Amino acid sequence: MLKKTILVLTGLIFGLVFAELILQSASLFIKTVKSYEISKKLNDKNSISILCVGESTTDGQWPKFLKQSLIEKNIEKEIIIADKGVKATNTACISGNIESQIKELNPDIVVAMMGINDGNSDVIRLNKKQFKLQKLFFLIKRHFYSRKDVNNVKNIDEFLLNFNFASRLFDMQKYDESINIFESLLNQNKDKDIKIIKLLTRAYVIKAKNAGFETKEGQKYLNRAEQLVIKGIEIKPYYDINAILFVFAKNKNRFMIEKLFPVADKQFFKGLYEQDPWAFISHTHLFVELGMNEFVKTIAELLYSADIKENTAYSDRVFGSNATLLIESKNYSAAEIYLNKTRNYLMKNIPEMTIENYRKLAAICRDKNIKLIAMQYPMRPVEQLKIILEDYPEVCFVDNENIFKEALKTMEVSEIFKDLFAGDFGHCTDFGNRIIADNLANSIKKLYGDLK
Repeated sequence: MLKKTILVLTGLIFGLVFAELILQSASLFIKTVKSYEISKKLNDKNSISILCVGESTTDGQWPKFLKQSLIEKNIEKEIIIADKGVKATNTACISGNIESQIKELNPDIVVAMMGINDGNSDVIRLNKKQFKLQKLFFLIKRHFYSRKDVNNVKNIDEFLLNFNFASRLFDMQKYDESINIFESLLNQNKDKDIKIIKLLTRAYVIKAKNAGFETKEGQKYLNRAEQLVIKGIEIKPYYDINAILFVFAKNKNRFMIEKLFPVADKQFFKGLYEQDPWAFISHTHLFVELGMNEFVKTIAELLYSADIKENTAYSDRVFGSNATLLIESKNYSAAEIYLNKTRNYLMKNIPEMTIENYRKLAAICRDKNIKLIAMQYPMRPVEQLKIILEDYPEVCFVDNENIFKEALKTMEVSEIFKDLFAGDFGHCTDFGNRIIADNLANSIKKLYGDLK
């Protein structure tokens, strides 16, 4: 009996090892075949077309310099650049639009630099050394759970279904549709108010921004956002510090800010700051406009003295902001400490939306025999993208981390970035965008040779 058990276990182990080897070999085969097919396709053409997707850091930014950078690399094909970056978008919208854009433009290469607008939503801690079989079992399990959800709708909480549907509409930037559902849910589910209020407030703020905060329509949306914030405060005073500060500041409600965040009580204020420091840092310009000098001074004092934990909302942006402030003062050794904090956080925490949509984009490009280049933002680690897309070995990666760190050692921050909305980076100046374009052109040159 013991011998039989040992034989069965040995056979099972060898079977699993063999299956893993098959999956690894298949992955390598796909990479080799795809690379050959794409290279052959490019070499057979007299032109090279590149579709650039991303958010405001792409829209009208580095793509306008890419053609010239490629010409300077002696690429003697006709170069067609399609800039499809969209301000204030997210990866759900980008991946949702990519098939129609591919159909319209028939690109040889898709370059994606995306994810910064996916926010501080649910994050996944990815295992770099996960086996292919682990992933296969996970995908099968997720598939069956997905089928179960669909086939047993009657057993699922109706609120959760509607909330998730409205959240998905919000992610796809269908704000009117999501607002209608959220408003309905708010009236029907008093015990779940905070969860609804958070997203509904964001939707109204975005509507106000799109309409123009100073317009009559924009003010109407902003007033509704303020009503929701006040409702949230009544339930839980500091339920969303970022929304509270922004909405009151944008609506010039200095009284409510000073009432909720009294700078005279230093210890209490410090505790609130440590809950969500990025909310204070990123809205400082609004407090300046309101003449809240003592408020701004206190925030500045807390920049390096506050205890910022890794699970703090937007902690990567807080660390990054500290780093760039230190770089501006030429304190590079201290800046490196904060840059490493940012890097460590980013490597451990990746928004689920970013993972899902980068993989969706990679799968579409693979199916359509298009080369995908995943390009990382300035100052951010490209290894993060490599973890997300490790099942897509045919993807090419472009690293903008070290090249920008080196540039900041010899140049002023303002010469490279127009702003620092993400803490450690922001929208680039023309000079900064040329750095990105040249770096990308070098990668394309290296990837495809001279393309003559």
